[in-house]
Amino acid sequence: MAIAALDRFRAARDATVLPDSAAPKQENVNENSALDQFHVGTVVVYRPPGDQRALTCKIEKIEDGRAYLVPVPHRPIGWVSLGSLEPLEA
Repeated sequence: MAIAALDRFRAARDATVLPDSAAPKQENVNENSALDQFHVGTVVVYRPPGDQRALTCKIEKIEDGRAYLVPVPHRPIGWVSLGSLEPLEA
């Protein structure tokens, strides 16, 4: 549970999608140096609001303080030991 909460915190910190009406003004984008780390081609983890999924996406476009994300295809993990797995508790 703690790992999932930490993953959600990191994902929220690393990538957020803003609705059209909530896009920051250009002045705010320039003042916030944290946004400078994102550029076209950056791979981010996005968690849709209210959802527990984590989607790996690549930034395809950046406009007005928002990023257009495209899902990155999943890579197969392969065979793993059953002892290294934990059941998901609902």
